[in-house]
Amino acid sequence: MNSHQKNISILVSWGVVFCLITSACDKQKSVLPTAEGTYPVAVIFEDFYANLGGEEVLGPAISSVFSREDVRYQYTVNALMVYDPGASYSQRFQLASIALEWGIEEPPELQPDDPDIPYINGHQVWEEIRPYYKDLGGFLIGSPLTGVFLNEEKGRYEQYFTNLGFYRNASNKPGSVHLMPYGEWFCASKCVYEIQDAVLSNTSDDHIVGNINRVFLESARRLGNDFTGPAISVTSMARDGNYEKAFKNIVFYSSPEDQSIVKLRPLPQLLGILPDPPVQPNGLPGMNFYKVQNELGYNVPQYFLDYIAMHGSMELSGPPITELRPKSDGISWQCFTNYCLEYHANAPGAMRVQPTSLGSEYIEKMPSAQLKLTNPSGAISLKAWERYPLLPSGQSQEINLAIEEDGVQLTGVEFSLTVTLPDGTQRNYYPSPTGIDGQAIVKLDPIEAPNGSSVLYQACVVSVLNRPVCIQGIFLIWDNP
Repeated sequence: MNSHQKNISILVSWGVVFCLITSACDKQKSVLPTAEGTYPVAVIFEDFYANLGGEEVLGPAISSVFSREDVRYQYTVNALMVYDPGASYSQRFQLASIALEWGIEEPPELQPDDPDIPYINGHQVWEEIRPYYKDLGGFLIGSPLTGVFLNEEKGRYEQYFTNLGFYRNASNKPGSVHLMPYGEWFCASKCVYEIQDAVLSNTSDDHIVGNINRVFLESARRLGNDFTGPAISVTSMARDGNYEKAFKNIVFYSSPEDQSIVKLRPLPQLLGILPDPPVQPNGLPGMNFYKVQNELGYNVPQYFLDYIAMHGSMELSGPPITELRPKSDGISWQCFTNYCLEYHANAPGAMRVQPTSLGSEYIEKMPSAQLKLTNPSGAISLKAWERYPLLPSGQSQEINLAIEEDGVQLTGVEFSLTVTLPDGTQRNYYPSPTGIDGQAIVKLDPIEAPNGSSVLYQACVVSVLNRPVCIQGIFLIWDNP
């Protein structure tokens, strides 16, 4: 056994495990990729690459080997391989935690009551990959950054970990999971994202709209992105004189007189979903009866009530207006005053209850009511820069943001901005969407901090669905003596 084989002897089980993931064990794994646009796997990584399943699992190498200090790296389509000669014997070969660079970590989920369900970094490990995570541990896969969720645009279930990302096409049977192209995404982002030391003009919109937009986005964050879906419109004044903002599943609105009170539009009524006549209790197991008229009402499954309780209570959803109905093969649904819920019998456990995409339907049927957000799909160039690289303590900073797609400035793109202060506290900002020049500006609250301390900031595109799009920057607190 040569020295490379000794270093990776503890990883022999990887090939077997990933054969289960990719159903590719009937093919030879030792063939190195040499197709156009790819690179040979470096000799130092050959055994490690092969034991992880080779090209069938990690994809071909898409860069040559490169070094930073004494550590060697090489990109594949699905990962970034690392060899660190200074690490402990069992950890010299590893996969880099490149997903941390995207800033996609979601708020913690509720911890399950069952102690046998893996709950790591505030997230449950998707049941379809738990056997692999249990066998291999978190060293190579990494910690979960999100729960499992449905990427409706791609028609698949996904879960992001620090080192690898997993998905299953919704049309495939449970367990048919694959890896997401982390390496390709990260390499591409390094090529097109850059920070420039320049100052562009202030293009912020009306402060009132900006304040209401911030309230809407904060409300969406509290309720959870899995419930609201991504933002799909800018904040604007509707025909009834209220400000509103559409998300994929719901629509927020607020009165100009009291911008702190956020309500939901009654989308089923607005979209022509007719109420069912109230009925008697059906007495079925797992059903709860909600009275609306004398002794009549609607039968509501317990799993819908549990979901409603986790996302704002019945006060937010409003009373039920229909019975549970079949919608399509394996999917049933029920509507409440402000939104509808679906039950997907064949989905992963955490994804079986999902809101219906009524916000998207609202946008399509009432195009004059909203201005849609731009959702980039081509090669994105994201730039961020601060007005004052050296900021005196107690002063306000301005962060400028710009976005282009294939060299064209994008209008109507929304950002979220997280500022991390030297003491570790964070402030969240939600600037108005980019103007016709593809730019937005954020004025930060004054920052009191010791001289020489660093302030970090990260801007992320709110409306991108395919992959995380974020950029980071830093400036110093500095008072001239």
